Amino acid sequence: MAFNIDKFNEQAARLFAHLYESFPEPVDCAYAELLGDLEEKRSDEPLEWLEVDEQFARSTMSWLVNEDFIDAQGFDTAAMRGAVLTSKGLQILNAVPVALQTQASIGDELKDAVKQGARDKIKELVGKILGASITVAIDNMPG
Repeated sequence: MAFNIDKFNEQAARLFAHLYESFPEPVDCAYAELLGDLEEKRSDEPLEWLEVDEQFARSTMSWLVNEDFIDAQGFDTAAMRGAVLTSKGLQILNAVPVALQTQASIGDELKDAVKQGARDKIKELVGKILGASITVAIDNMPG
């Protein structure tokens, strides 16, 4: 189970970083883009793993769309089309903890962590993003 969470965190981080950099322009996001360095991955195994990993990437994208972090025009066999951060996604990626007001936003930190391949930092930041979304949802509840 933890393996899936780790894989989700890495793929979500790559997707958030890509959409944050391209905001507000909608972009197409190929499933293979979320897989990282394909040369490092299972080079001694048959290519069936690629189809399984691309399906996981599609599931990651779909979940983020369903949870309103991302808006997309649709999905096809190779990519999510016309993807852009929603106001919820952008609000969370632009969040800067009060104690760290002089530091970078979560989105900027995430871009740097993805570029550096800093897996522990990626896990930490995706956790902050998902946790912040719960706080935003609670704060926006009527009543």
